[in-house]
Amino acid sequence: MSGINPDAWLAELNSKDAEGQFEFIIDTLKKDLGELNEEVDIMDVILELSTNLEKDRAFDRYEFLLETLKKHQPDIYEEEFSFLEPLRLNWLLFEGIDDKLDSSIEPFSKAPNRDVDGFLNVLKTLSFYGKTHRVKDLAEKAFKPIREDNSLSPHIGQDVSTILLACYLEETYRSENPNWEDFANKTKLIGFPLGEFPELLKEGLSWTATSTPKQLPEAGPDRDRYFVKLHASFQRFMWDTHQVGFHASELIWSNAIGYFGKNNGVVNDPNRFFAVGNASFDEFLGELAGFFEGHNRTEAIGTMWGMALISDFLFQFGLIDKIQRDKNVNAIKPIKEKFKNNYREHLWQYAYVHLLGKPDTVSDKFFEQEQQQFEDSF
Repeated sequence: MSGINPDAWLAELNSKDAEGQFEFIIDTLKKDLGELNEEVDIMDVILELSTNLEKDRAFDRYEFLLETLKKHQPDIYEEEFSFLEPLRLNWLLFEGIDDKLDSSIEPFSKAPNRDVDGFLNVLKTLSFYGKTHRVKDLAEKAFKPIREDNSLSPHIGQDVSTILLACYLEETYRSENPNWEDFANKTKLIGFPLGEFPELLKEGLSWTATSTPKQLPEAGPDRDRYFVKLHASFQRFMWDTHQVGFHASELIWSNAIGYFGKNNGVVNDPNRFFAVGNASFDEFLGELAGFFEGHNRTEAIGTMWGMALISDFLFQFGLIDKIQRDKNVNAIKPIKEKFKNNYREHLWQYAYVHLLGKPDTVSDKFFEQEQQQFEDSF
């Protein structure tokens, strides 16, 4: 292969049909690329092939492509896995092929700080699909190398530790004999304070529709403590009502509170603070997703669908009235419809939104039809 003429190679590639191109590229990857790798951007060729395979839903072939690359061109694979593996991971999760997930996750586990955006997207995708033990394992392996990498922004480590905190909290809550001392020690190891913090979470898990304070405190420590407790209460609500992991509801809640605080400011009336506006929420989700880069689209779409569930929780706990809950839902509907129209061929990659559960404001028939719409896009 070292003596190959790159121009001749490209000409032969372009002369073949889709079937022939796949076989030609696979055959090439099994050999020494030599000067071909210097003159031709092999990754561009692979990405174009990947796009075509996705369009044809030929994921068995896509998997074969990745395994060939991993075996015969490990240097290229190690450099580019964060661009290639998410598509395979989405397919495996959508199809429910659990026994192959670890192969797709492994490179992110070994090098979480190589592409932190890609790593976090994988972690959050697993979270929305309810893969709790894999979320916890991946986050625990990644926490130390990310925290110790001084080239990374501190918020990256905070994202990982917050997901870990949610895993530990769920583990404690679901235990027959909760060990809150063990929970406190684990939270300290990942950077959370001991003090009253674990007790606030514990108290929040015990809040009910009748015991939850209905007036938001003024700005300051009391307000901060209130939202820590309300956060835990929502996580319990999502688990008890929809069997959604604390780590997934953590992502939804944190983003929603960020939106409410940014858009509505510090107000004491829950109906005003927890109000959703169509234009402002649409803009917030665009910023969260990363706009055209889309590196955080998984979390943004989960938050878009999760906001109706947050409104259910707030209504059931007496923090907003039925009028405000319905206003929130009506503000979100056009944003969802726009997304479904713009991504109609790729909806299957976001099928996890229906694993979050059916909001009270959605009929069984609509929920099932929408779920089928996402599945049919495959």
